[in-house]
Amino acid sequence: MCRATLTPSSFTVFKKENVLEHPEPSLPTKEKAFREILLRDDTKRVLLFSGHDTTFDTLQPIMESLNIQYMLLNGSDASI
Repeated sequence: MCRATLTPSSFTVFKKENVLEHPEPSLPTKEKAFREILLRDDTKRVLLFSGHDTTFDTLQPIMESLNIQYMLLNGSDASI
């Protein structure tokens, strides 16, 4: 089947009225999910790891608004 020749007649075309539409599940944004995790239990300690420094640019204001102390560690695999 994977080497079969495809022709227009080998496709099945569905019209819009015949297709069942399933709504896409809505996932929270990274910022919203992070805020919810922090608010669940204020006794937790959280470690965040990212390969990109810009990830923390949007998460730092959330921690500051919740008066959460944090420390940002920078380094590379060469300095470990």
